[in-house]
Amino acid sequence: MSSSTPGRGETAKDGGGFATRTVALGAVIAAVVLVALLLFGGGEAYTVKARFINAAQLVKGNVVDVGGTNAGLVKDFELTPDGQAEVEIEVDERYAPLRVGTRAQIRSAGQTSVSGRYVQLMLPPENEAGGRDRRRRCDRH
Repeated sequence: MSSSTPGRGETAKDGGGFATRTVALGAVIAAVVLVALLLFGGGEAYTVKARFINAAQLVKGNVVDVGGTNAGLVKDFELTPDGQAEVEIEVDERYAPLRVGTRAQIRSAGQTSVSGRYVQLMLPPENEAGGRDRRRRCDRH
């Protein structure tokens, strides 16, 4: 016959002790803080525009790369009156403002990927740069 009280060698299981509830509450609070940082702050970005003769197969949401690091996203693009593509890119604030002389190229992520395009920003060395570009435009290449 079994008893409802723990016997010898058995431990009481209350199904959610104080320590378990505290750890769970801490995890929920951490998750809420992380989501809030991702949605509302923590690494603001700024926007620049670059013009390209050909921006074929570039789409909103493509990655912006600086030195092999994801540094932003393609936000929008439009055709200019002279037939060029003006691409609006959002760049992480750690690169803001871009140095004068920054070049932008549209690259393919791989030979087999047609849609795998990204914008690569090439920052000039500080000793060759003409300061920071406050106009928020970069040279195209």
